[in-house]
Amino acid sequence: MAAPEKPDQLVAPFMVAEFETLTSRILALEQTRAKRVDFYIVIVSAAIGSLSLAASLQSPSTFSQAIIPALSLAVFLLGAAILNENVGLAAQAVFMYRRAGRIRCWFRDKHPAILPYLPWTAADDTPPFDAETEHSTFAGKDSILWLGNSLSGAGFTLAILLLYVPLLPIISCAIAAAVLVGIWIGQNLFLKYRMKRYERIGVAKGRIHFPRKARIDKSP
Repeated sequence: MAAPEKPDQLVAPFMVAEFETLTSRILALEQTRAKRVDFYIVIVSAAIGSLSLAASLQSPSTFSQAIIPALSLAVFLLGAAILNENVGLAAQAVFMYRRAGRIRCWFRDKHPAILPYLPWTAADDTPPFDAETEHSTFAGKDSILWLGNSLSGAGFTLAILLLYVPLLPIISCAIAAAVLVGIWIGQNLFLKYRMKRYERIGVAKGRIHFPRKARIDKSP
């Protein structure tokens, strides 16, 4: 007669399956974010081609004057929308990482000898959303989107000033440069606001079962 299975032998496969499900979801989220950035690059490339065609017209027409600011504004709005969505997707990935950390806690408590080999801390409040923390995996700050949004916003401003506002070109360029810096800083403030908001959600009552500070031992 076969010996009855121990409780840990029954639970361990379920925990492994849950861990694999979380890993696959994280991969799907990262792939979705990457595809959206690729789509943004395609749109920007098409917009640059259209702007080059409009600029090559020997006699600027009302159409060419209207299309330059319109395309710049469209690229800026698209980039802002994708950045906003990508921040949300990155936050979902962090929550998944934290749930995976909870499963690591189970294996760590059952087999403390595996602690030195864990690549992540055995806790469910890590990684943090603070991008300046060395253990953070939050990747909401996409360099391509940040630069694209800043340049497209500044390009729209410059096009409007040069085409429709009677200012000296150097003044228009200075205003556009200020807009570029303002958009860059604004995106940074937006990301910090979202990070703090997600962190408040992540540490709400009942969400954290195994905080890092309560763990005596930590993985490297």
